Amino acid sequence: MSVIGCWNAWGLNSLRKQMAVRNWTQNNGLGIIGLIEPRLGVNSISEKIAGMGLQGWTFVESESHQPRLLVGWDAGKHNLQVIDKSPQWITCEVAGVGAQTTVTITFVYGHNKPTDRQALWAHLQDQSSANQTRPWAILGDFNAILSHADRAGGSSQWPTYMEDFPTCLQQAGPS
Repeated sequence: MSVIGCWNAWGLNSLRKQMAVRNWTQNNGLGIIGLIEPRLGVNSISEKIAGMGLQGWTFVESESHQPRLLVGWDAGKHNLQVIDKSPQWITCEVAGVGAQTTVTITFVYGHNKPTDRQALWAHLQDQSSANQTRPWAILGDFNAILSHADRAGGSSQWPTYMEDFPTCLQQAGPS
C-alpha cells in the first residue's frame, strides 16, 4: 500500500492550485488522495482533474450538486471500490493491484451546521462495527473539535452539540 494523503484544498479552479496538488502528490509518493472542498461545479470536474496532470489516476466525487470531496487514486497501483458516499463522506475499500488484503478508508468533510453532521456521526458509528476486524483509516475535516482546548478564538461557551464528535469517537472505538 502506498501513502494516502488528504488536503483541504479550498478550490481547484486555478491551474496554480491544480499543479500544487500534482506536486504534493508526486513529491510525497501519494497513491491515494482525498481533496476536501474542491469547489468544483459539476460541469468543470473533468477539466480540473485533467489540469492536475495525474496520468493513470481515477477520481470519484461525493454526492452533491457541487461536490465537497474528490478522491483520486493511481489505478495502476490500487484497486479502489467505493462502498458508500454522501455529501459528507466517501468510504472506499482499497487493495494494491494483485494484493489479497483490503483496507477501508473514509474521507470526510463534515457539514458546517451541527445538526447536518448527525448523519456523519451515525455513519462512522455504523462503519466502526463493520470494520472491527480490518484496518480502517478516517481522514478529513470534521468541522468539529474534541475539546475546548482544541479551539482558538471564538466564544468560551461549550454548546451541547460540541459533545457530538467526542461521543461519536468514544462509541465507535474498540469495545
